[in-house]
Amino acid sequence: MGRWTVGLWAVHLVAMLIYFVLALTGDMPSDRFFDRLDLAISLLVGAGAAFVAGIVGAISIFRAIDRSPVVVLATALSSLPSLFFLGELLSVIGILPSH
Repeated sequence: MGRWTVGLWAVHLVAMLIYFVLALTGDMPSDRFFDRLDLAISLLVGAGAAFVAGIVGAISIFRAIDRSPVVVLATALSSLPSLFFLGELLSVIGILPSH
């Protein structure tokens, strides 16, 4: 399971790199998320891979299957997008103040 965590983390990094390259080289994105489908897909793939890598890594660490430093680092870094998503969700719902 540790290999899956590191692999999904690598997918996240590649997808985010693709997102930033597309964002910098293309037209300015509009106000709607799916107007630039290439940006939306790369962002969703990257965030999804990070979310799944965080879950798989946590399962791997807590079940004592794989506790290598690379898996712990990948799990910690992959959990950050989930925390950002949770914060945005809570601000949309109204529990946290919006920015």
